[in-house]
Amino acid sequence: MLPQLIKPKNLEELKLIIKNAEPFSIIARGLGRSYGDAAQLNNSKVILLNEFNKIDLNYEDATVTVGAGVSLEELLHFIVPKGFFIPVSPGTCKVTVGGAIASDVRGKNHHIDGSFGNHVKKLVIVDGNAEVNVLSPINSDGRNINDKFWATIGGMGLTGIILEATFSLIPIESSYMKVDTLRFNDLDSLMEAMVKSESEFRYSVAWVDSLDRKGRGVLSLGNHAKIDDLNNRESSNP
Repeated sequence: MLPQLIKPKNLEELKLIIKNAEPFSIIARGLGRSYGDAAQLNNSKVILLNEFNKIDLNYEDATVTVGAGVSLEELLHFIVPKGFFIPVSPGTCKVTVGGAIASDVRGKNHHIDGSFGNHVKKLVIVDGNAEVNVLSPINSDGRNINDKFWATIGGMGLTGIILEATFSLIPIESSYMKVDTLRFNDLDSLMEAMVKSESEFRYSVAWVDSLDRKGRGVLSLGNHAKIDDLNNRESSNP
């Protein structure tokens, strides 16, 4: 039997749903892009957080507070014209912020910046008792890590339903990328170039021909384009 989709309009309605729910009968779901349809419960309730869609940008410290139901696509449309980019970009922009944190997504800059959870400053979740929890990476004593915070990062919604998150952004000068694409005849030279590129390029991805005996491949390297990069490109193209 298919799950029942529920879209609470506000926090109070969500808390009421949780209070009235049977054990193991509800789970939160983003846009359903997880591998293996992780956020599914047979003959139960699936919570969609479409109404939790706030976006509050802090220019001074380059952070943003976002509702869990906001997709990365919606967030990018909002922040890129204002000179910011998300800290980690997964393979699709059609995932929610809540889903990105629950899955702790990674991107092509993982070797430099880590996964999405490394950039989260604060989480607001509703636990199984319908209590609101405000979580930060470090406990209030300023020394010990907050276990519940880090259990929520990559926790697939099992510590509670994520309502909103505050996380850092990358300041950018343009919406363009500066990309170098290199070809290699063997896997060793490709991997060597990938390691050497870490100090110069924020993003890197390699495609390897597994049918080739030497493991030939293509390496793409990228950075956010600066204004000078765009000016130089225009001046070099008559």
